[in-house]
Amino acid sequence: MLVKPLFRGIAGNIHQLKVPYMKGKAETKSMNSQPRVQKRLYRIDEAALYLGRSAWSIRRLIWGGHLPQVRQGRRVHIDIQDMEQFIERNKIAELPY
Repeated sequence: MLVKPLFRGIAGNIHQLKVPYMKGKAETKSMNSQPRVQKRLYRIDEAALYLGRSAWSIRRLIWGGHLPQVRQGRRVHIDIQDMEQFIERNKIAELPY
Protein backbone atom coordinates (compact mmCIF):
# COMPACT_ATOMS: atom_id res chain seq x y z
CA MET A 1 0.00 0.00 0.00
CA LEU A 2 1.13 3.49 -0.84
CA VAL A 3 0.55 5.80 2.14
CA LYS A 4 -0.25 9.42 1.40
CA PRO A 5 0.49 12.28 3.81
CA LEU A 6 -1.62 12.99 6.87
CA PHE A 7 -4.67 15.23 6.69
CA ARG A 8 -7.23 16.47 9.21
CA GLY A 9 -10.77 15.12 9.02
CA ILE A 10 -13.98 16.99 9.86
CA ALA A 11 -13.64 16.42 13.61
CA GLY A 12 -9.99 17.46 13.53
CA ASN A 13 -8.75 13.89 13.76
CA ILE A 14 -5.59 13.07 11.84
CA HIS A 15 -5.99 10.40 9.15
CA GLN A 16 -3.79 8.72 6.60
CA LEU A 17 -5.02 7.80 3.14
CA LYS A 18 -4.09 4.31 2.04
CA VAL A 19 -4.28 3.90 -1.70
CA PRO A 20 -3.48 0.71 -3.63
CA TYR A 21 -0.29 1.07 -5.65
CA MET A 22 -1.16 1.18 -9.35
CA LYS A 23 1.37 0.97 -12.18
CA GLY A 24 -0.32 2.98 -14.93
CA LYS A 25 -3.68 1.23 -14.52
CA ALA A 26 -6.89 3.20 -14.11
CA GLU A 27 -8.56 0.60 -11.92
CA THR A 28 -7.50 -2.22 -9.67
CA LYS A 29 -9.02 -5.60 -8.94
CA SER A 30 -10.15 -6.71 -5.51
CA MET A 31 -9.20 -9.94 -3.76
CA ASN A 32 -12.01 -11.88 -5.43
CA SER A 33 -10.89 -10.74 -8.95
CA GLN A 34 -13.95 -8.62 -9.63
CA PRO A 35 -13.30 -5.18 -11.16
CA ARG A 36 -13.74 -2.25 -8.80
CA VAL A 37 -16.39 0.33 -9.60
CA GLN A 38 -15.16 3.92 -9.95
CA LYS A 39 -16.54 6.09 -7.15
CA ARG A 40 -18.72 9.00 -8.32
CA LEU A 41 -20.12 10.58 -5.15
CA TYR A 42 -17.81 11.95 -2.46
CA ARG A 43 -18.53 13.00 1.12
CA ILE A 44 -17.71 16.59 2.04
CA ASP A 45 -14.38 15.66 3.67
CA GLU A 46 -13.40 13.58 0.62
CA ALA A 47 -14.40 16.40 -1.74
CA ALA A 48 -12.31 18.79 0.35
CA LEU A 49 -9.31 16.52 -0.01
CA TYR A 50 -9.93 16.14 -3.76
CA LEU A 51 -10.17 19.92 -4.29
CA GLY A 52 -7.41 20.80 -1.83
CA ARG A 53 -9.71 22.86 0.40
CA SER A 54 -11.14 22.55 3.89
CA ALA A 55 -14.46 20.86 4.62
CA TRP A 56 -15.93 24.22 5.69
CA SER A 57 -14.76 25.79 2.44
CA ILE A 58 -16.65 23.07 0.54
CA ARG A 59 -19.76 23.77 2.63
CA ARG A 60 -19.49 27.48 1.84
CA LEU A 61 -19.21 26.68 -1.88
CA ILE A 62 -22.37 24.54 -1.60
CA TRP A 63 -24.29 27.17 0.38
CA GLY A 64 -23.20 29.87 -2.08
CA GLY A 65 -24.48 27.86 -5.03
CA HIS A 66 -21.01 27.44 -6.57
CA LEU A 67 -20.89 23.65 -6.11
CA PRO A 68 -24.01 21.45 -6.52
CA GLN A 69 -24.80 18.84 -3.91
CA VAL A 70 -26.53 15.46 -3.95
CA ARG A 71 -28.67 14.93 -0.85
CA GLN A 72 -30.40 11.88 0.51
CA GLY A 73 -31.93 12.68 3.85
CA ARG A 74 -29.20 14.35 5.90
CA ARG A 75 -26.34 12.92 3.85
CA VAL A 76 -24.58 15.37 1.57
CA HIS A 77 -22.45 14.17 -1.33
CA ILE A 78 -20.63 15.92 -4.15
CA ASP A 79 -20.58 14.48 -7.67
CA ILE A 80 -17.06 14.18 -9.09
CA GLN A 81 -18.31 15.56 -12.43
CA ASP A 82 -19.50 18.71 -10.63
CA MET A 83 -16.09 19.05 -8.97
CA GLU A 84 -14.40 18.72 -12.38
CA GLN A 85 -16.73 21.38 -13.82
CA PHE A 86 -15.98 23.63 -10.84
CA ILE A 87 -12.25 23.30 -11.56
CA GLU A 88 -12.75 24.08 -15.27
CA ARG A 89 -14.97 27.11 -14.53
CA ASN A 90 -12.40 28.58 -12.16
CA LYS A 91 -9.29 28.07 -14.25
CA ILE A 92 -7.41 31.20 -15.27
CA ALA A 93 -5.67 30.92 -18.64
CA GLU A 94 -3.35 33.88 -18.16
CA LEU A 95 -2.67 36.57 -15.63
CA PRO A 96 -4.61 39.84 -16.19
CA TYR A 97 -1.51 42.07 -15.88
